[in-house]
Amino acid sequence: MIRCGREQSARIRQPRFTSYPATGDKTPSRRISPGALATQGVVILILLASPAAMRMALAQDQSSSGSAPTPPSANAPAAPAAAAAPAPGVSLPLLGSSQGPAQGLFAAPPPGTATPAPPVGVSVRLGDVGGLISAANAVGAVPILAPSGLTVTPSLGVSEEFNSNIFGTVDNRRSDFITGITPGILATLSTPSATGTLSYSPTLQFYAENSSQNNVAQFLNGSLDATLLPSTLLLSLRAYASQGSTSGGVAPGGVSISPSGNRTTTTGFSVQPTFEHRFGDIGTLQLTYALQYSNQNGSSAVAPGATQPFFIGSNALSNQGSAVFTTGPILGRFNNSVDATVSEESGSGILDGAHQYAVTDTLRFAVERRIYVFGTLGYENIYYPSVPVVEIRDGVWAVGVNLTPTAATSITAGYGRLEGFDSPFLRAAISLTPRTTLAASYSDTLGSSLQFLQYALTNSLVDAAGNPVDSSTGAPVLLNNQLLSVQSSLFRNALFSASLTTTWPRDTVSLSLSSTSSRSWLPMPLV
Repeated sequence: MIRCGREQSARIRQPRFTSYPATGDKTPSRRISPGALATQGVVILILLASPAAMRMALAQDQSSSGSAPTPPSANAPAAPAAAAAPAPGVSLPLLGSSQGPAQGLFAAPPPGTATPAPPVGVSVRLGDVGGLISAANAVGAVPILAPSGLTVTPSLGVSEEFNSNIFGTVDNRRSDFITGITPGILATLSTPSATGTLSYSPTLQFYAENSSQNNVAQFLNGSLDATLLPSTLLLSLRAYASQGSTSGGVAPGGVSISPSGNRTTTTGFSVQPTFEHRFGDIGTLQLTYALQYSNQNGSSAVAPGATQPFFIGSNALSNQGSAVFTTGPILGRFNNSVDATVSEESGSGILDGAHQYAVTDTLRFAVERRIYVFGTLGYENIYYPSVPVVEIRDGVWAVGVNLTPTAATSITAGYGRLEGFDSPFLRAAISLTPRTTLAASYSDTLGSSLQFLQYALTNSLVDAAGNPVDSSTGAPVLLNNQLLSVQSSLFRNALFSASLTTTWPRDTVSLSLSSTSSRSWLPMPLV
């Protein structure tokens, strides 16, 4: 393959998944056992981004006792507390985190929500332990500093590719030359009250011999975090679009060459306002509402030898709300959060009429300034109108520990039960050197591909190069993994991901490893 021209930013994306911890034993007895469809993928991605204005901000330790949240700075969005371990296309809220947005039970504040600084206190009274815990979860974030004001950068990429089997058939293969033209625009905004990036780069594909396969592949990444009222009202906007191979088996990110019947276009957006009020040393109340829409559009696909399609185009509109009250320094070494979450879905397929309700209480104890342990108890009510129906009414629990040896290193690990399923969880951001960060996570989750996309959008942002990254660690995120097929039913996903990222004043290089095991919970998707 010969490529020429100029690309302004890399388009390779790595999976960052917000998802649901999986369920197993609470579904009706007529449920078909897991394993109808299984996929395992191991992906190694290299992300190289070199915009002229790129440079990284290293997290620095702060020393203030009981300080209130502050709005994002002019050059970088405030780093929210870590959200949890990912799953295909998204990021699971972290069990035991101090605050939570609408998309999960134990999630962290949404992108754009400022994080209190860690306190400095004597060994008997550590000050605002809630601030300590939030700051511990936020370490590892290395946002790129964008130039202040509005910057718009156009780009144009041209590629030429020869494909010896454009339809992917065993017999009667057809070859062709495919010309790709990619006009692009990258806009970055950095002001004292708002930060954001919008990257739009559609790819026009022209086939020399098979013009019926001509195509326009849409690629869009956008995020905006705005402070409407300082330390009180925040607004987060997210948008995403990409085209990939329905059957999978191609390069995880970027533009793929697929026949017209094997293309799926995935789009999504979210609007999330957050109200926050601090009641002195007593605690902080956070109210969050999220409106999320996602859509997968493409031809139905049937696996060889199967009688039912594994993919049917579908869409989902989600209304989510949460109320979280987290205590302040009044409890000394202890910190407690009460979280009520409601999520209702409408649209098509298994999400039409689905809901997730949960109430949890998380208690934390600071063993010392850089170590805290936590425990969570709660109850959940989950329903999917699938065939068979998936209904979970069960208790929720979790235990774990957080270690923050330095301001740029945080490790949270534990074990818990969520959505009727017991599993471990891990989220770590480790600063190996001032320029190199190792991020790792593990989760075992339940959800649909549309839900995974929704969670991923909420827990990611777009860096100054136009690439989606984890909002808490800055690690690259692949919202749509083309190595795996697009499927429409519920899945239990066990995901381990790790990334090693090194930053220089101009460039960022990231090496990522992702291992995913997916098992379908349903015999077929619903029309």
